Order: sequence, then structure tokens, then C-alpha cells
Amino acid sequence: MTLLLTHGRLFLWLAGWRLYALVVLTLIMGLVDIIGLSMIVPILEIGINAEGGKSSISHAVSSVLLAVGLTPTLKLLLALVVLIFLLKAVIVFAADQTIARIQTTVQEALRMQLTERVFAANLPYLLRTRVGETANVFVTEIQQTVGNLKALSMLACAVILFLVYFSASLSANWLMGLAMIGLAVVLLWAFRGINRMTRKLSFKIAGNNERIQNQILQGLNNVKYLKATESKAPVIRHLRTSLNQRRKDLISIHVLRAFVAASIEPIAVCVAAIFILLSITGQERTLGAAVLPLLFLYRTVSKVGEIQKSWQSFLRTAGSVASFTKTWDALADQAESTSGLPCPELRKSIQLRDVTFAWGTSDKPLLDRVSIDIPRNSVVGLTGPTGAGKTTLVDLVCAVLPSRTGSVTWDNSNYCEFDPRSIRSRIGYVTQDPVIFNDTIANNITLWESCDLPIGERDSRMRSAAAAAQCLEFIESTEHQFDTEIGERGFRLSGGQRQRIAIARELYRQPEILIFDEGTSSLDVNTEAALQETLDALGGISTLIIIAHRLSTLKHCNRIYVLEQGRIIESGSWDELMAVKAGWFAKMTQLQGSA
Repeated sequence: MTLLLTHGRLFLWLAGWRLYALVVLTLIMGLVDIIGLSMIVPILEIGINAEGGKSSISHAVSSVLLAVGLTPTLKLLLALVVLIFLLKAVIVFAADQTIARIQTTVQEALRMQLTERVFAANLPYLLRTRVGETANVFVTEIQQTVGNLKALSMLACAVILFLVYFSASLSANWLMGLAMIGLAVVLLWAFRGINRMTRKLSFKIAGNNERIQNQILQGLNNVKYLKATESKAPVIRHLRTSLNQRRKDLISIHVLRAFVAASIEPIAVCVAAIFILLSITGQERTLGAAVLPLLFLYRTVSKVGEIQKSWQSFLRTAGSVASFTKTWDALADQAESTSGLPCPELRKSIQLRDVTFAWGTSDKPLLDRVSIDIPRNSVVGLTGPTGAGKTTLVDLVCAVLPSRTGSVTWDNSNYCEFDPRSIRSRIGYVTQDPVIFNDTIANNITLWESCDLPIGERDSRMRSAAAAAQCLEFIESTEHQFDTEIGERGFRLSGGQRQRIAIARELYRQPEILIFDEGTSSLDVNTEAALQETLDALGGISTLIIIAHRLSTLKHCNRIYVLEQGRIIESGSWDELMAVKAGWFAKMTQLQGSA
């Protein structure tokens, strides 16, 4: 019952007014069906000339027709029955369309809101979450959740129609009506074991779906390595084990469902046979007294079966709903605060003072009491051994990670005073692994901004950014130029070309602050030299933060910070650091031949 109430509240919130429309349509459907079934009694009695044995139903129908000036003939009654069931067909169609609209509307709303929640969640939580878990919720569990809501709507319709037919059965034959209540209780009690097994299998399948999604994504993300080293066999074997278990669980759940579906009609026929036998041997002799309750009986028993099947379908997807709501609630709990002020244009500097960061309270700090200054329109370089904390430092500058201690300020105002989104909107970031979308070159540079800018302005900015990033020449050499599709993660491009596309995207955005995290590491010497001219031109116009292991890239920086094990061990201009012959920077520069 708790599960039903929880899902019911979710359904009410998602379906809104459409749910009430569905309830009204279902009630009308049941009442129209009862009227149509009741019309069959006088038709039969007129057809067999049952003189003197007409039922109260026939008398009631005749009275209504005579009251409106119509003579109750066989042809008229047949025409009315046809019209009534045509009306019922229209109502059934409307109810099915309502359910379909609820499904499509809810599915779209869930996917969009879940996407928004993912991007609104804080980065540490997203990095801790397995990508397969989130992908499974998007691809599988949302669809199953919508299926669960459909099962719940079908359950509601079945319950409403059962109550309608039960009321009709009770009015036609009160003993039979009471027997229907008893039968419903017995059937639902008899199926409780099947329901428990269905629910258990549902949660098991939902967990297995998550594992399968995770295994598939890991395999696809590392397909090049797996093929190059012929290491795919254990990965495939691991996936096959999960798929086989899922297949067995699905077969089990379908067997349970098939058993219920197959058992309902024989039960209904048996109950109908018993009722016919009792009617024949009892005192009731009119045709209406026997036929109409029998029709209501069959409808009532059928709805008991539909209640059980809908409930089983509801339980079959309960695990998916639990998986979905778990992710849904966790994302809401991990949402970033966006209540701060809009971040103004940088006028002085960004400062980090005694900043410490670690992923957990017991983990070793990735940054340990770091203090740096990034003046407006300056060029700041960061270098040091792998794992020194350089990328973590710029993540703090981008407001995607919070510091444990210390402060990060924007013109002497703490970052926590601002909406972090407004800080990020002023920053461009070329990451170590270039971010490339499976789309055209144009859409990779503009991020689908064609709807926000006039086409001419967009194209002009795009070409200028591509030229500045030293990629215009190779773009124009492709068959479709800016409309060239570059494939999943840009597999049709070289590493250097992907990097230049990523640089062009940030130059197109024209941010105040531009971060290069090994942003030129995949470029050849000539291309890097040409791009360096672009960066030099930006110096004094934009604030640049450059992370590099190739120290020659930092030659034109106003200030360079050397990090090691999360601490700053050296800082100064190129000449100042080179003057310290025993220092890390001077030694590494000599080793690289960059002096």
C-alpha cells in the first residue's frame, strides 16, 4: 500500500488534469456500457416474444422510450444499442488517447527535468556517480517509470469499472453482488504470492539494467584499446553473464504474467456457469432476470482480472521507479546553490588565499594552502609534475569545485556571494581531452547557437574563431567544410585538429577568462607557434590561464606558478624562475631544451 501511495502521488504530480479527465471518461464508459447491456434484455425478450414474462428492465426501457415519443420496436432497440456501443468506442478511444498523452508528456517532462537536475548537481557528486547508473536511468528506467504510470492508470480504470459493474450487479441481484466482492477478495489474496515474486524480480532486473548499461558504456569508451590489444573476450564474457541473468529474470516475470492472464477467463466462465445453474434452479424465471445479471457478472469478473494484471504490471516496473526516484532525489539533494548575485565583469583580479581541497575529509589534499593572484588581462602559467594539483586549481577558479578551507575571490568578493553559473559564463576552458560532439564542425564551434544569433553574424564569428585557432585551412579542405560531420568524439579528425576545434569554440564564445589545460599539447611545432601568436594577441585583452608541461609554452606569461604535491614551490616570471638555477623550473627547462 505504501508503494501504491508513493507512486500515486508521483502520478498525480506528473499527469495533472489529464488524470481527472481519465477518471471521468472511465466513469462515463462504464455507465454507457451498462446502458448498452441493459438494452440487450428487451431486444431478446421482444425477439422471442416473451409475453407475460417481461422483466423490469424491459418495462423501464419501454417507459423511457414512450416518454420521449418513441415506440419500442426491435429495429429501434437494435439501432439504439449500435449507437450506444459506438459512443462507448469513442469514449474508449478518448481514454486510450488520454493515457497515451499522459505517457508522452510525462516521458518528455521527466527526461528534460532529469537533464536539468544533472547539470544543476555539484561536480563532486557527478564524478562519484557511475555513468552507467545515470545512463540507465535516462535510457531504460524513465521509460519503465512511464510504463509504471500507465499500469497505474490502467489499474485506476479497472477499479473504477469494477465498482460500476459491481454496483450494477448488486442492483440486479444483491446476492450475486456480494458474491462478486467475495470472489474479488479471494482472487487477489490467491495471487499475492505471484505479486511478491513479481516485485522482487522487478527490483532485481532494475539493478541488472544498471550494471549492463555501465558495462556497455565502459566497453564502448575503451573500444580502441580492447581491439588493439585483443582484450575484448573477458569484457564480453562479463557482459554476457549479466545479460543471461537479465534474460532469465525477464522470462520468470513473463511466466508469472502469462499465468495470471490465462487463469482469468476460465475463472470467469466457471463463475458464470455456477450462476446460470443457480438461476435455472431458482425462483427467477424471466429472461432479463437471468441474462442481465449474467452480463454484469462477466464484466465484473473480467475487471477483477484486469485489476490483477494491472497490479502485476505495476509491480513489474516498481524496481525501475525506485531506481529512477533514487537518482531523481539524489540529484535534487546535490543541487548547487544558485541563489547568489550575478557576477560582474572582472576589474581587478581573481585571488586564491590559503586554499585547500580534498575529495573527502580523510583523503590527502590535492591542494594544500595554495595562494595565487590572477590579475585582469594577465597571462598566468601553471606547471609542475603530473598530479601536482594544476587542474584542480583551475576547477576552483571555474567554480565547479568548492574549497575546503581558504577563499577564492573575484575582485575581493568571495565566490560564494555569486551565482556560480554567472562566474562560469565568463570563462572559456580548453580541457586536456578536447570536448567534441558527434555533430558538424559548425555546431561543435557554436554549440548550436544558430537560433540565438543572425546567421551572418554567427558565420562571421565562427570563421574568425577558426582562423585564430589555426583550423580554418583544414576545415575548408573538407568536402562539406563547416557542415562536415566529425563522428563520435571526433574520430574523423586527428588529435591536433580536435584540439584546434575545441580552441575555436572558446574563441568563438569570446570569454573574459580563457583557460588552456594542456590546450596545445597535441599540436605540431608550427601550428603551436602560429597559435601562440593568437594567444599573445589576446594578452592584455583577456585573462589567460595556461597549464603546460611543455615549458616553452609559458615563455610569455606574466607570472608562472610551479606546483608539486598540491603546494606552490616556485613562482615568478620566466626570467625570475630561470635565474634560480637549482630550482625545479630551471632544471626542467634545461632538460626540455627550452632555455
